[in-house]
Amino acid sequence: MAIADIVQEHQQAVEEEFGPENFVVVVRGLLDEADVQGIKVIDKFAKDNAKVFASQSGCEIRDVGAVLEETAMITQRVQQF
Repeated sequence: MAIADIVQEHQQAVEEEFGPENFVVVVRGLLDEADVQGIKVIDKFAKDNAKVFASQSGCEIRDVGAVLEETAMITQRVQQF
């Protein structure tokens, strides 16, 4: 489920709790937190796969394939956002 779907689903409750004028503030907070968590995911991905990224040759094809699959999955989830 994308963040936009969650926001839309809970918009009325958020506006009732925080006021319609503060809805944008709440959404900005969600986006900021999504950015923080996204950076953590990318940093961990880069750290976990540093061996594959650093070497020009000598990597197992299975390792490269696994990294490419994970990259595709991360890209797909980013597009859902």
